[in-house]
Amino acid sequence: MTQFYAIQLCKATMTIEKLRQENVVLRMGDQSQVAKLKDTISEQQFQIQALQNKLDMWKMMSNGPYLFHFQPVGRSANLSAEGYWNATCRHNYTPQAAADSFGQTSAVVLHSKP
Repeated sequence: MTQFYAIQLCKATMTIEKLRQENVVLRMGDQSQVAKLKDTISEQQFQIQALQNKLDMWKMMSNGPYLFHFQPVGRSANLSAEGYWNATCRHNYTPQAAADSFGQTSAVVLHSKP
């Protein structure tokens, strides 16, 4: 009778070990699937943010260029030196003073006689 119980105990121990190994394999599979899903979520959140930014830009552009009317004007707007300084609220500067403040040659060209 003791041999019978010993055999049953051995079978039960083997079954328990087999189930433990199967449990570990399933857990590892679940963890890798969770990691893949997290990566997918991150990529989709990035794409959603990019699309929202595009949508915001399209909305601003569809409202017309007058939205950008109050933006600061730079030299690329083909303004003269005086116009540039007036547009940037530096009304007390002359073109000469503006050029001097940047260490550039004078905006006023003096012609010398040869």
